[in-house]
Amino acid sequence: MKLRLYKIEEGLLRGNVVYNRRVVKTPLEIETQRIEILAKQLEKEKRKKEQEKRVREKEREANKKVKLLLQSFGKCD
Repeated sequence: MKLRLYKIEEGLLRGNVVYNRRVVKTPLEIETQRIEILAKQLEKEKRKKEQEKRVREKEREANKKVKLLLQSFGKCD
């Protein structure tokens, strides 16, 4: 049985292919790919922060509604 190296990726499922037996890239293509991967990572982090901000805002709104309900029940008694 013979084993051959086919593909090397930097990290696990990051997408940055260091070596591929069937594909040969120029240094410019490699740099372009690296920049695209970094841009995707930055965009993902940005979306995650925005989502966390929206969740905090919804929690604040829910807390305000609960306080108003509690106050209205307290006034009705």
